[in-house]
Amino acid sequence: MDDMIEKELNEVIEQAGNEALLETRKGDQYFTFVVADHEYGVDILRVQEIRGWNGVRQIPQLPSYIKGVIDLRGDVVPIIDLRERFGMLSIPYSSLTVVVIVKVVTPKGEQVMGIVVDAVSDVYDIEPDELKEAPDMNGDGDVDVSYIQHIATVNDKMVVLLDIDQLLGVLPREIAKQQSENSGKGAAIIDDSDVTEADLDVDLLESSFNALAPCGEALSASFYRKLFKRYPEVEPLFAGVDIKAQEQKLLATLKRVVENIRRPEKLADELSQLGERHQSYGVLTSHYDAVAEVLLETLGEYASGLWTDKVRRTWVAALMKINAAMIGAHETVLPEKQVALLESSFAALAPRADALAERFYKRLFEQHPDVKPMFEASDIGEQQKKLVTALQLVINSLRNPAALKNALKGLGKKHQAYGAEPAHFDAVAAVMLEVLEEFAGDLWNPPMAAAWGDALDGVKTMMLEGYED
Repeated sequence: MDDMIEKELNEVIEQAGNEALLETRKGDQYFTFVVADHEYGVDILRVQEIRGWNGVRQIPQLPSYIKGVIDLRGDVVPIIDLRERFGMLSIPYSSLTVVVIVKVVTPKGEQVMGIVVDAVSDVYDIEPDELKEAPDMNGDGDVDVSYIQHIATVNDKMVVLLDIDQLLGVLPREIAKQQSENSGKGAAIIDDSDVTEADLDVDLLESSFNALAPCGEALSASFYRKLFKRYPEVEPLFAGVDIKAQEQKLLATLKRVVENIRRPEKLADELSQLGERHQSYGVLTSHYDAVAEVLLETLGEYASGLWTDKVRRTWVAALMKINAAMIGAHETVLPEKQVALLESSFAALAPRADALAERFYKRLFEQHPDVKPMFEASDIGEQQKKLVTALQLVINSLRNPAALKNALKGLGKKHQAYGAEPAHFDAVAAVMLEVLEEFAGDLWNPPMAAAWGDALDGVKTMMLEGYED
């Protein structure tokens, strides 16, 4: 990717809604990304920002390709898996998964949506005479290509340019249709974005819980079945656990929460301890939203006619309070804002990770020739891959400090066996920061520099702990 393209891409990532800047450029520009090894593009003016995957709040009764919603600076933004939207199988998400936030014109006006893609690719200037019409594949009337705006060939690669309005603008109608079809089959889709602590009616919380007590065991069993089916990544956390005993623990915890809701200090202390224990089991902060979502749905099913909007909002407010207390107890490597910044910036850099690793070792050997002999017996290409894997490990584990610390202490011990000295860790951190800044280009700013600097200092400290053990 040349410097101009990198600059343009990073401007898209760094500044949301910078249409005025983009419109000063000549020619039609398209932001491109990869889905299942194919390259697709959208009008760059429709791209608002790029984010790393950080989980979503799932909502029942939506089409499977709508994975849920996120809160983006106060806006509720639906997240669409583009693989599934195209009728393909989805793939597991990680912190390297990329979410492109786009502006879509729907029948109800402009809406911001997020699309999950495999990777970002490039920014291309494409002249009108380079655009080709999509081939007619609708002879039998069952192949919809209306969302293909044009096809272009760029650098000997075919790029499918999407009409984002045709592809995503119909979603509100499809959601409404599915809601209508599913009416009476489960909880309605309700926007809880405006629920606050003021919605917590303690008397109503207590009375509704007491009304549900007789069916507590069935409710708890149903909750875990739903949780494991909808979020299979959570089930391994319960490996070796007596699930019947776990169901009883859930009921006991809910009972204590309701009993102590009028004793905020006691409740906060208990939830803090519970949050600490959960983190030691490997629970991530994103899991709390999953649990709250499924629990809320299950409560609604068993409450039946008692489940009024006011009761639901009371429970939403209570679960928000519970989650905040438990998440607050999680030890973090870095502040949440820095973690989010590291995840999103690494997602943006991921397509060039191999080149970044190659540049890193070249510069490391140039600036610190005393380090090079330690790699003489190594395949430098394989070493570069290991570096990328190590960076990915760090980013993936930022929300699980215990696992990250154990992994880095082990890595530090290995480096000691290779002959690395403590001073080498400083050299590696300094060169890595230089190379990250170089590859980030205009994306690099003081908050990002501080986040990566703090992260690399933390990595160095944890590895040295293993070195010194």
